[in-house]
Amino acid sequence: MEQVSYDQLNVTLSFFPRVDSKCSVVLGLDVAMIGLLAFNAPAVANLTWPTLLLPAIPALLFLLCMIKSLWEVYKCSFPRLEGGDKSLIYFAAIGKRTETDFVRSFSQRDRKEHIADLLSQVWRNSEILDMKFAALKSAHIYLAWSIVPWVVAVIIFGMFNQNAPGLLR
Repeated sequence: MEQVSYDQLNVTLSFFPRVDSKCSVVLGLDVAMIGLLAFNAPAVANLTWPTLLLPAIPALLFLLCMIKSLWEVYKCSFPRLEGGDKSLIYFAAIGKRTETDFVRSFSQRDRKEHIADLLSQVWRNSEILDMKFAALKSAHIYLAWSIVPWVVAVIIFGMFNQNAPGLLR
């Protein structure tokens, strides 16, 4: 049973790099889209109120989606890690102990306690992964929702921006 518990924990832990790499891709896309829009933004001083509203509406919709996407990326990158205070496997709980306390406690535990701790870690890590994947899904959705207003805003910004690349003028 102990080996099965270790295997289950390792399978669960193997999902963390997957969600984290996908989260990094969404963050990169979010930042790139914001940067391109900002690069193409015309000087506000050159716009009048009627011409300011035209690019502002899609840009505002885009930014609202981006704020939500970035918030979800943040939640994916920094999930809640509390719990497991008495664990001899969970890094945060181990880090709160002294070295001698950890070695003594670990050496004195029996096999059943160790298996229970392993399975508790499987459960808690699964709970954290569930939160991370939910946040990643939301970040993807908000990123997708931002594409149309972003394209419209980039095109409109290009029409008002004298320094925009040729395709956007």
